[in-house]
Amino acid sequence: MKPSKVSKSSSHVRNRTRTVKMTSTAHGLTSQAGLIPVVKYLDRIGFEKTVKQSVPHRRGENADHHLSDVVLLTLVGMMGGATSMAKVTTVWADSVLRKVAGWIKIPVETTILRIFKEVSDRQISQFETLTHTLRGQHWRRLLRSGKSKTGIQSVQWVDVDSTVDTVCGRQEGSAKGFNPKKKGARSYHPQLAFLAETKEILQAWFRTGNAFTSNGVVEFTKQLLAHLPNRMRIIFRGDSGYFVGDLLEFLDTRGHGYLIKVKLKNLNALLAKQAWTAIQGRPGWEQSEFQYQTS
Repeated sequence: MKPSKVSKSSSHVRNRTRTVKMTSTAHGLTSQAGLIPVVKYLDRIGFEKTVKQSVPHRRGENADHHLSDVVLLTLVGMMGGATSMAKVTTVWADSVLRKVAGWIKIPVETTILRIFKEVSDRQISQFETLTHTLRGQHWRRLLRSGKSKTGIQSVQWVDVDSTVDTVCGRQEGSAKGFNPKKKGARSYHPQLAFLAETKEILQAWFRTGNAFTSNGVVEFTKQLLAHLPNRMRIIFRGDSGYFVGDLLEFLDTRGHGYLIKVKLKNLNALLAKQAWTAIQGRPGWEQSEFQYQTS
């Protein structure tokens, strides 16, 4: 593993990444051993360098920590089960994990929060582009190694869904909306797209709690397609909340497919009007084929 470079101003808070030999002894034990391969992988793919290039963020010359630092710390902390910035610092309190990653001093919770508060709207968009960049790089590595052809397959199924995330108090951006678990509570209503083959999240939009399921889904899909290979055709799969004419028309004009659940009213009456024919070799079974356009 190649040692990572650090700026002169931060040399007293972080050493070069080191290879640590792990043995069963009574000293240097860690409860975060599962995160060590994660740290090594992020270092191997040049994660911090990619963050710096994709999301430029300048701080003072004497600043010990930078945006790329807190992004790495937060990402690894969340993989370690952290649900708050305080718990992120708890994860990194592990001395073995810090040594593997080359950290001498971890920023306190308030420092991490202060750096994130410096992030602008433009940088948030850059972070979104960064996730697509990292995914593309990962797909290419898998292709070169012969482990996966996900990035070059001509057709991929994409599952789009929304989820309700209840909050406590009056959190910024939260609102009262559809909440099946806690009616009347404020919440967020993010929208996500998953690649059915690998179960990875392709894209996510953060939305307020009173947003309807399909709000912004056309723009959401346009942005998703812009970051997927041009030759890739998707099959959009969603529940009845995504049965929207504008979305279906957009997918049709772009040559993509869709499988969306539809709530049909008076279904029995509709089926009774159709002409049915017996199925050969299947006694008691009949079939009918017809077209129907919803209003």
